[in-house]
Amino acid sequence: VRPHLSQGGRRPRRVVRRLRQGARALRQERPGGYPTLPLPLPYPTPTLPQVAALLGEVLYETNDVAQALDLLESRVDVLERVTIPVAVLRVLTVLSASHWLNGRQMEAMAYLERLQDYAQHLDLDRLLMLSLGEQVHRHLQRGEFDVAKRKLQDMDRIEERHVGAPDETRHVISLVRQRAQIRWSLAMGDADGAAERLEHLIPLCEARGRQLTVVRLRLQSAIVNRQLGRHDRKRADV
Repeated sequence: VRPHLSQGGRRPRRVVRRLRQGARALRQERPGGYPTLPLPLPYPTPTLPQVAALLGEVLYETNDVAQALDLLESRVDVLERVTIPVAVLRVLTVLSASHWLNGRQMEAMAYLERLQDYAQHLDLDRLLMLSLGEQVHRHLQRGEFDVAKRKLQDMDRIEERHVGAPDETRHVISLVRQRAQIRWSLAMGDADGAAERLEHLIPLCEARGRQLTVVRLRLQSAIVNRQLGRHDRKRADV
């Protein structure tokens, strides 16, 4: 699904249309049975909770926030108990972001804290870092700088635990920490510090093929360089 959505043209729209049909089927599910999803899958059929998590994420990414909430919120307890951690991550972050867009900031923060509790209970530091990174972002948006700073310090302690971790795990944890620090720098008015970190981080993500992250970082870099009056660099980033 993700590769199709990252391309232009009619195929992504066709995939999304089938996923929306799947969402309607999920809402019509009956106890003791599973709906037949209109998705031609070339691999083993995923579990119903995994399908629900993916559908919710796609609905959110295609700006159908209300349907994403409708699909996921009534199932979140079951999804958290029975599905894999990456699906739980998707569900809780989509629910948080959806509530945030609807102006319900307390509900949004509650889902991020729930993700933190889930990750701590299962000792999943990558998920824990993702939760803390998003909490830093939201607390900065709310002007809660002291809370954001404490969350950054929590992230520092987790990163220190993974100095000798496998390369990919260490990279993900460092990436999330660096992005949180960039947001902190911008909130503190340190555009030069943010620009320096972005200049270092973008090629690292390019080398690992993290294309979506690179796009987001380049856009952020363009905004920072515009603030600094570096118009040549801004054009290079966009």
